[in-house]
Order: sequence, then structure tokens, then C-alpha cells
Amino acid sequence: LRPDGSAVWRVEYRIRLETENDTAGFESVQGDIENDSSAFADPFAERMRATAAHAENATGREMSVENVTVTATTEQLPQEYGVVTYRFVWTGFAAVDGDRVVAGDAIAGLFLDDRTTLELAWPDGYEAASVTPAPDERRSNAAIWTGPTTFGSDEPSVVVAPAATEGPGTTTAPGGDGAA
Repeated sequence: LRPDGSAVWRVEYRIRLETENDTAGFESVQGDIENDSSAFADPFAERMRATAAHAENATGREMSVENVTVTATTEQLPQEYGVVTYRFVWTGFAAVDGDRVVAGDAIAGLFLDDRTTLELAWPDGYEAASVTPAPDERRSNAAIWTGPTTFGSDEPSVVVAPAATEGPGTTTAPGGDGAA
């Protein structure tokens, strides 16, 4: 998430490379992506734009999907995987209320299958005021849900605000009072 309500997305597809055929097949796809990335990025971008248009209608916020790219790499995780990664910016993904960023309504009711993970991360200097439902993993700047799970009609929901500041003898929480 960004303070302006946009979000930088990374969608990864991982393929385990267990055999020589798996590796050769992935290397072929990798070469195709390197030679003509738009053949992969353009159809993905159209699907994401349709998703954003649906979310725009549901939320009433103006949205767009921009700067779609695709790459293919291999990684050791510890087994070898081929990873196809799409990146893009979804403007208007979250609502901005003053200095608070409220995210989740654009993907409300999302289903994660048993091989899917959703990580909602927020910018440095922000902290979560609320996260619903409880994530499977919580980091200082992210909430992570691992499938299978079906979010409710108002889930997932993440509200972030600038982190509490501390001065001499005071602590202030977002929306809270200073304490001596």
C-alpha cells in the first residue's frame, strides 16, 4: 500500500522444476517472455483492468491498473522453482481518510486456494490500526493470509495510519491521546 491509496502489486506463479522436462519447458517460457513480454503482460493487464473496473463499480472509487510488467526467473526455495512475476500499480486500490489508508474493499470476498498466499504490506512509518480477519502471519509492516480461505463480504480489511510518535515523556497512538 502507498499513502495515496495506490498499491504496488506483485503476482507470482511458481512452478517446481523437478525434472529436465520441467526445466526445459520453463526455460522455453522464460525465453518467450524475454523475447516478447507484451504477449504475456498484455492479456494479464486486461484481466487485472477488468478486476479493477469491477472493484471501481463496487466501491465508487476511481481505479486503474498501470505499468504492468512480467519477468521469469529461477529460484532455490530450497528446491528449484521457475517463477513468473507480474508487477503493476493499482491506483485507487485503497480509500484514504485523512492520514489513514483503508484497504481491502477492492478485493472483498476473495478466495485463496491451498496454493495461494495474500500479503498486504504497508509503507514504512505506518502501522496497522486494524486487520480483519486475523492473518495467518503478522509482520511489523504486513499481514499475510494463506489459503485455503474465503474472505467475507467486508474482508480482508486493513487500516493503517502513521506510526505512533514518541517525544520526551509522551507516547501517542494513532487516533489516541498523548500519555505522560
